[in-house]
Amino acid sequence: MKILISFAGGTDPVAANAYDGPMMHIVRHYRPDKVLLLLTAEMERLAGIDNRYERAVNWLSESLGFECLVESRMTGIENAHDFDAFQGLVNSEIRPFI
Repeated sequence: MKILISFAGGTDPVAANAYDGPMMHIVRHYRPDKVLLLLTAEMERLAGIDNRYERAVNWLSESLGFECLVESRMTGIENAHDFDAFQGLVNSEIRPFI
């Protein structure tokens, strides 16, 4: 089973000029069975508007003809630049997949 664990960023799901953002590029080329999206507070707000990350992965996987389960985790992290803020995620969200 291939699992993509990714932090959604400001260029996800689509970057400038309608190019794939990093997450979508990986999904398109590696076709994971599951995507676990970790969302900072800012990305949570954007996802809350239109569910953009899950909708984009679902659309792409359906278009390419493969199954991909998408899960989003709201981290509540306000300062995405602060690496220490992500320390607890290793044990709570990422370690179960290792």
